[in-house]
Amino acid sequence: MENAINELFSDELKHLLGLSSIGLCVILQGDVITFFNSEFYEKFDINTERACLSDWINLIDPSEQESIRQKLQEQFITGQPLVESKYRVKTKNGDYIWILTTSVAKYGEDGQVVGFLSAHNDITDKQTYEDHIHNLAYTDVLTGLSNLRMLEFQINDPFKYLERPHLLMFGIDGFGQFYDAYGRRAAERLQFEFSVLLSEYEIKGTKLYHVDRDEFVVLIDSTIDFDVEDYFRDIANDYQRLLFGGRQLQSLKLIGALIPAIYHDAKVDLTLNMARLTIRSIIDKEIVDFVVYDESMAAHLRKREIIEKGLLQAIEDDEIHVYFQPILRSDGIVVRAVEALVRWDNPEIGLIGPDDFIGAAELSGEILALGRYVVEQSCKMLVEVEKKLNRCINVSVNASVVELMQEGFANNVQNVVNRYGLGLDRIAIEVTESMGLNEGSKADREIRELRKLGIKVALDDFGTGYSSFDSLMKHPYTTLKLDRLFMERLATNLVYSDMIGSITKLCHHHQISVVAEGIETIEMVKLAQGMSVDYLQGYYFSRPLTKPQLLDYLEEQIKKEPF
Repeated sequence: MENAINELFSDELKHLLGLSSIGLCVILQGDVITFFNSEFYEKFDINTERACLSDWINLIDPSEQESIRQKLQEQFITGQPLVESKYRVKTKNGDYIWILTTSVAKYGEDGQVVGFLSAHNDITDKQTYEDHIHNLAYTDVLTGLSNLRMLEFQINDPFKYLERPHLLMFGIDGFGQFYDAYGRRAAERLQFEFSVLLSEYEIKGTKLYHVDRDEFVVLIDSTIDFDVEDYFRDIANDYQRLLFGGRQLQSLKLIGALIPAIYHDAKVDLTLNMARLTIRSIIDKEIVDFVVYDESMAAHLRKREIIEKGLLQAIEDDEIHVYFQPILRSDGIVVRAVEALVRWDNPEIGLIGPDDFIGAAELSGEILALGRYVVEQSCKMLVEVEKKLNRCINVSVNASVVELMQEGFANNVQNVVNRYGLGLDRIAIEVTESMGLNEGSKADREIRELRKLGIKVALDDFGTGYSSFDSLMKHPYTTLKLDRLFMERLATNLVYSDMIGSITKLCHHHQISVVAEGIETIEMVKLAQGMSVDYLQGYYFSRPLTKPQLLDYLEEQIKKEPF
């Protein structure tokens, strides 16, 4: 037999026998195998003199044996000239090493395959290195879980038995604030602790990933009987029992969003974005911690997606419009100022109010560009009013705490106003007491810089917080704006009249003017006038107006003014 094999594969053997680092064998039909370079095979528990093909296959990793048998059968049938395969083979000491098999077909006179000359090469070191590189690329270093790259690679076929999977995302509400308060090490420890907890819940039909900071994903086989909400509840309960730094994590709420298999896209970035938007909608609601995505949520999530991704583009496309609501002298006739209010008119979803996009703009930092745009448009309006109506009015522009925390905010406002040749006292920056403007903070320093430059600063929404008087006295405000809800209470409860009267007197004593917001009826006008407020603002006089509408309104009001 050996002589026949030598004759059959003579050319190939002459070349390969010179390679002592590899094992050689000839495989024929009928479970026949003949080994050469027996030195190579000494590491395996096999008798190379008497072994058959099945003896060699039995040394292969059991999970791969059947596929190897099928591949050999296919080679004899299809007659492929060259085939490579890679598998693990058990050594005498019980370890497995990686073998690369390269098989060259030999054909008979009838053109059919009569056998294969196979070269066995130990590639364990090479495979170990590749596995190490693979782990670096596809494993999260901190948690040891698969990372976003692996999710992108596996989402279509995480396991051979896993059909189109459900995607469950976990998020930790408040993680960003936790990171800011306690630093990177504490945040990483929290990520690690949660990954350990999550790993305890990995079962057949699930696959775990750490895709970003506080975002963890579980892919779940959609064909198995599995109650995802119960699974989430079990993990959430154990999460709340985690002790971290000697205290429970009650302040860091665990959130879950399930994207069922029928909804998610094979493009993982789209699916993850859907999950993230769903989690943010849960955080907004505050009363729930787990939501299953369905079609009814699509419009809401699409709105959030547009808001979070498209604000800068919206400014460029002229979708952001600045409206102006008149602020009248307490006589209800003379317009002294207007408040600039921003609206977003998106061609896909229509009008978007500031409550819907200001928060997102603050988180993304796009509020800075938006703020500059509003100041710019407000200055243009003042110039046009003065030019067309020969009337000087002032404008109030709302500022976000993010803007006030920006170094040079006051100087940026000054530069815009100067560019239009306007007096700095024509502009007022409105801030709210909910910003938490502590003395000495960056925001406090910018407020004081605004005042040094001659720009007015108004305290908006007065009456909605707990430290109003304290805030009023600590910062150099020029105007106080009584909140609409405050004025509504006055209309139904006259006890508030003494309070507002005292506030007004205190403000006037400190040269602070008072504006009553939310004036909607003649009764509220009279009550506010009785409290000696300086200015009135609300729908009783006018809704927010576009610039052309404002010009028309001012022209009519000027006609009503006494000579």
